[in-house]
Amino acid sequence: KWSANIGISYAAVNDQFRATRNIVYISGNFSICNSGLNRMICGSVSRSAGPTALGGISAVTNAAFNFEQKLNLRDRFTLSGRYGRTDQSSNMVLVGTRGNNQIVGVLANFSRDISERLSLVVTSSFTNIAENELRRASNYSAMLGVKFRLGKLR
Repeated sequence: KWSANIGISYAAVNDQFRATRNIVYISGNFSICNSGLNRMICGSVSRSAGPTALGGISAVTNAAFNFEQKLNLRDRFTLSGRYGRTDQSSNMVLVGTRGNNQIVGVLANFSRDISERLSLVVTSSFTNIAENELRRASNYSAMLGVKFRLGKLR
């Protein structure tokens, strides 16, 4: 299965001198999924633009993927990732109003069904945010949990 949309983003932006900038961006999205008996793979990309509160334009680009594999009757593995980028232009001369920001994230998840209602879950993730003007440390996490299903089971 797949879907696609394409369009135009138009923004008219007034700067601090009351001059108007008219900017046109091509925008759209595309997504695709392929699923089989025990697996599913999906991916998507998108781009959009719009005005910011400080007299500028923000163009946002995103890409993501998801992979899910049922290993056997009780075990499931999921891997997903995302990339995002924000390009900003501004007429204002302020720190942090110009440049781009990027985010990259990866998440892995393993679950084992112990019973119809109870599952053991292990998750790890990595996220990195990069900005023009600031340096940030990457974020890592690991989680161990128990999932309990409430209500009627199918």
